[in-house]
Amino acid sequence: LMKMLDAIGVDYDIVFNKFDQIDEEEREKVKQQIGAEVKKLGLQRVKKIYFVSAKNPTMFPEWLTMVNDLTS
Repeated sequence: LMKMLDAIGVDYDIVFNKFDQIDEEEREKVKQQIGAEVKKLGLQRVKKIYFVSAKNPTMFPEWLTMVNDLTS
């Protein structure tokens, strides 16, 4: 789907939900892995990757950033 969005020129964001279920000491590694996969796949139209928890929205400040970005 993301490659299709790239092909037709649509900008998009990636939302990684349930980030609270990743052990705290592993979170930075997961962020780096996701970033590396985006580069490896050659995804050009990704504007932002949000790491959030819908169940615990205040746990990660990116939740509020995401909501503000998507509603402005």
